[in-house]
Amino acid sequence: MATYTAAWEILTNCVTLTTARSTKYPAVAQRWLRATGGWWGVNVRTNSLPNHDVRVSRCEVTGCNDGVVIDSGVTLENCLVYSNSNNAVTVSGVSTLSNCTVCGAGGKRAVYLEGGPATLRNNVIWADGSGTVAIYVDSATLAPASDYNCIYTSNSALVGTLFTGNVPYATLGDWRAAFNTDQHSMAADPGSSAPPAISTSGAAPAATTTVRGRPTPWIAPRSTPAWATRATR
Repeated sequence: MATYTAAWEILTNCVTLTTARSTKYPAVAQRWLRATGGWWGVNVRTNSLPNHDVRVSRCEVTGCNDGVVIDSGVTLENCLVYSNSNNAVTVSGVSTLSNCTVCGAGGKRAVYLEGGPATLRNNVIWADGSGTVAIYVDSATLAPASDYNCIYTSNSALVGTLFTGNVPYATLGDWRAAFNTDQHSMAADPGSSAPPAISTSGAAPAATTTVRGRPTPWIAPRSTPAWATRATR
């Protein structure tokens, strides 16, 4: 029988999971909290609880089956979610995703909205490869309050898909027209003309890209060259 475990699992309310900030040893590079190796990287189940108020921030989630799975009342912010086998982020309730970089590949979903509606704001959402979807919505009623994002697709990936009717949205313009959302978002490549600096020590990311004037963590999807296997923010 398969064992389904989470690298981090939160089953209560009023919890913050984040990387602690420290200035005690300024010369030593600090690492972000990393969730890896689990069936879920971060699994937050709060729907049966009142006053959810759960926050996940400054975390790196990689090398899991599903990256992040969240219910209602959760804020996911300033996180890097990439190189996971299945969906990068799954939202099952009314929650917020902000200033994150989320990458999906391998025919899966970068952001899967099976509940909600959710709020998506100031994120880099990158889908890479045929069959991969940047934002997958179960029904039209779950269309997100989404804006000021960079929604980038490469290698025949889709910006969005609506499960009901299996309707694909190949471009950001198609997505906007269907749901009247992401009116100020862009579809530009979030990368740079040269590979970002690589951290061989596992140090915390140290550079950002800019989404509509807001600094946002940056990471390339897992199908990119070897130089992109570490995050920068």
